Amino acid sequence: MAVEIIEFKSELRQHFRLLNEEWLNEYYFVTESDIEILSNPEKIIEDGGFIFFAIEDSIVLGTCALLKHDHSSFELIKMGVKKNSQNKGVGSLLMRACVETAIKNKAEKLSLETAIPLKAAIHLYRKFGFIQTSEEYTHPVFKRTTFTMELIL
Repeated sequence: MAVEIIEFKSELRQHFRLLNEEWLNEYYFVTESDIEILSNPEKIIEDGGFIFFAIEDSIVLGTCALLKHDHSSFELIKMGVKKNSQNKGVGSLLMRACVETAIKNKAEKLSLETAIPLKAAIHLYRKFGFIQTSEEYTHPVFKRTTFTMELIL
């Protein structure tokens, strides 16, 4: 069976949190701000955003979200893929869904924040045409060293 990308369903909400906590704990730590976002994914959708899940044989392999900033831009946030599903194209499928959704919603720009330790993620972002648009800085909310990347659509 092939991997399918689906939009948010309330019965999958715990997977959004668990998949993101997995990579956050591996590379950083989970902050109170992370918990607030991961515990209330419906807020992303209520604010005009989207959440996607990659599923194969009823198993959630990965997730990501598009946070709506304004009428012309979205931010890609909280992308996570299960360890045993990495390097199998799941991230690319999720990324494609995000880019296509942003275009369909008439966005002009897609942005994200990432960090040097996330080498596979950075490779994926560059593969889709994202370019680095800032130097590293300490994120004011999450207190992690990050930098910004953008894709003009």
